[in-house]
Amino acid sequence: SDLKAVDKNGKDIAYTLDNVDEKIILTKEKAAEVNDKIDSPDQVEILWQKDIVVPDGTAFPATLTFAVPKAYRDKDVFVYHYNGTDWEVVAEGKGSEISARFDSLSPGALVAKTNTTDTPTPSTGDNNNVFLWAGICVVAVAAAAVTVIAGKKRRED
Repeated sequence: SDLKAVDKNGKDIAYTLDNVDEKIILTKEKAAEVNDKIDSPDQVEILWQKDIVVPDGTAFPATLTFAVPKAYRDKDVFVYHYNGTDWEVVAEGKGSEISARFDSLSPGALVAKTNTTDTPTPSTGDNNNVFLWAGICVVAVAAAAVTVIAGKKRRED
């Protein structure tokens, strides 16, 4: 599998990911609250959250490496860890994988920062006044109407 980890002695260990207890699920709001690099829940994409399980007797701290999905490799990605009382950020980076050091294991999550709220509206370069153009259109339509009406009256005479 592509799940890589080593214990404090550099020994390779296997880890598995199980479902997280619903009572401690990481929400987008909590992810933004505990991460000073994320301004709002709108910028949070939770890629996964799982209970991380290592073999009995693993020597801590253990360093675990997680694969980052292709679509998020150019974004800031964070590893969160539930420390028994609250969620905390334990690693951040960009690229195809991210490693985090754990002193204990329990639920973890992989979170990407999206640029939803800090993307400026693209500038079109059109700084003209919409009301000026709307007024010109009204005048043009009125002039066309007068021309048509005047032409009809001339034909009737």
